Amino acid sequence: MRRILRDSPTAIPALNLAEAVDVLARRFGVPIDRSRPIVEGLTATSLEVLPFDEEVAWVAARLRSSRYHRVSRPLSMADCGLLAQAEVRGAVVASTDGHVVATAREEKMQVIPLPPSS
Repeated sequence: MRRILRDSPTAIPALNLAEAVDVLARRFGVPIDRSRPIVEGLTATSLEVLPFDEEVAWVAARLRSSRYHRVSRPLSMADCGLLAQAEVRGAVVASTDGHVVATAREEKMQVIPLPPSS
C-alpha cells in the first residue's frame, strides 16, 4: 500500500474515506481526533479525495442493483461508490475486499488485489 501511495497518483472517494475512519474508530478504537491528522497528512500530500457526484451516483446505483447479493456479494454502497469512481475516471481499483475485487474484474476494470490488513 505504501508503494502505491508513493509511486502513483492515488485517490479515495469521500464516502470510502468516511467508512475507513469509521472502521478505525468503531472496530479498532482509534479516536477520530487521533486518525484525522494522519489522514489529513495523506490528503495534503499523496491522496486525492474524490466527491460523490451525480454521474458517480448513477453508476454506483447500477452496480449495486445489478451486482449486490445479500449472501454471495454483500457490496455496500461505499463499495459500489469506489467501483463507480474507477469506472467514471478509468482508474485502477485497489482493495482488500474480495467482493470488490471480483466485481471490478467482472466489470472489466483494472484491479490491484491487496492483502487483508490485520
